[in-house]
Amino acid sequence: MRFIVMLMALAVAVARAGVCEQAQTNLPRLRIAKVIEVTDGTTRYMQPVWSPDGKKLAFTRDGFTGLYVRNADGTGPIKELTSADYSGYEPVWTSDSKAIILRTRKSMVSQSITLIDVETGEVKVIAEKVFHPRQPERNTRGDVVIEIGGERKVLDPATGKLRTMEEYYSEEIPQDEVRIEMDFRNKRLWIIQGDKRTQFPHKCYVARLSPTKDRIVFYGEGVNTYVSDLQGGSLVNLGIFDRPMWSEDGKRLVGIGAIQENEYTMTASEIFICNADGSNLTQLTFTPDIVEDYPRWSPDGMKIAYSGWNTGKIYVAILEEVR
Repeated sequence: MRFIVMLMALAVAVARAGVCEQAQTNLPRLRIAKVIEVTDGTTRYMQPVWSPDGKKLAFTRDGFTGLYVRNADGTGPIKELTSADYSGYEPVWTSDSKAIILRTRKSMVSQSITLIDVETGEVKVIAEKVFHPRQPERNTRGDVVIEIGGERKVLDPATGKLRTMEEYYSEEIPQDEVRIEMDFRNKRLWIIQGDKRTQFPHKCYVARLSPTKDRIVFYGEGVNTYVSDLQGGSLVNLGIFDRPMWSEDGKRLVGIGAIQENEYTMTASEIFICNADGSNLTQLTFTPDIVEDYPRWSPDGMKIAYSGWNTGKIYVAILEEVR
């Protein structure tokens, strides 16, 4: 029954997206031309993350244990960067693709933030036993920003140390910088722009701000995913669109739908993409033998890396435009 409900919600979302008044009809449709198996399934890997130059993928194992790197075309050895617990949850590459920032669990409430050189494997702890640090991210300038104790700090690549934004930037910090902050307990989202703090009008459980800082994709009430502008307007229901991720240019979203589950695990899923405004919702994969999960756009927007929940493999789908 759950599978039927999910498919019905997805069908409704396709219909809505097709008549969206802000449909981005200038974007060409995409389809899969070829799929590469980056790993062979001998060891179970998941959640691939692209390097900014598009040449490598970082990925982890079940439970986000350990972090590994391989060439995105499946060549070369798989390199283990760390086997630490929880280190594989959404690691962040530095903009030069030479290092990765990750969090490592030290206790139930504290984590360490670590910088690992991908080539040499050198490990540098840049913050030790931090109480619930927020996920590191790259800002619009390409710098890695980490919020610790309510203060946002920038990683100085020259020293490998964290500095306050006022210390790091010699020029004035833009006052219109946009970011989001979740209140997980109350399922509320706040839009922060400079000194202005505005509550998002819809309840949400998880949200991602677009790279263009003008749209939000979020899990709403029930089982559906929505996309809207920063004011909560132009709202489009994408139906079952799990693991939503923005393309780097902010023009598209990728996620998984057609999800079927039993009590313990996912037993079926497919990859879907759509435009940033929710239009042109399109199913990309048709593979009943693979349960797709954790899809991610390549930096150029013409590849999607993902893992197979049932196969334990990392895949890269090479896309082409539909003429």
